[in-house]
Amino acid sequence: MNTRLSESHRVKEAYIGYVFNLCSSYINKLENYRVNLHKKLKAKQTEEALNITGAASLVTHELKEFFQNFDAVFLNIYPGSSRNLMRC
Repeated sequence: MNTRLSESHRVKEAYIGYVFNLCSSYINKLENYRVNLHKKLKAKQTEEALNITGAASLVTHELKEFFQNFDAVFLNIYPGSSRNLMRC
C-alpha cells in the first residue's frame, strides 16, 4: 500500500512539474509575441503587425501542441486506454 501511495505522489509531482514547464513556456511565447508586435507598431510597420495578428497559424500551432501534450500526458497516466480508444 505504501509503495502504491509513494508512486502516486511521485507521478503527481512529475505532472505538476510538467504543467509548470508548459505554463512557463507559454508565458515566454506570449512575451515574445508581445515584444515582436510592440516593435512592429513602434516602427510604424502596421501592415506587418496586422498580418501577424490576423494570421491563424499561431493559434493553429498552439492548438496542435496542446493536443500533442494532452495525448502524451493522458497516455502516460492511462497507458492501456490507447488500445481501448482504437477499438471505438
